[in-house]
Amino acid sequence: MVRYARVMTELNIRKTGEDTADFDLPQGCPVCGGTVSIRLTPRDAHSYCAACKWIARPQVQFNQGGLQIAYPTVAQA
Repeated sequence: MVRYARVMTELNIRKTGEDTADFDLPQGCPVCGGTVSIRLTPRDAHSYCAACKWIARPQVQFNQGGLQIAYPTVAQA
């Protein structure tokens, strides 16, 4: 499992629907280090890196005034 603990002073969360929000995480891609776009819904989250085309379903938690993002391993070769 890959976890990111980063202090974010300015996170631009955009509401894209009644229960949906999008934000970008600079240097958040664990594959290439590119910017990851994350969409939050009430049930889950989806992420996409435009640089390397990596798609994932991260676990996102808000705690202690911060944001924790984890990418659990679902398959290994």
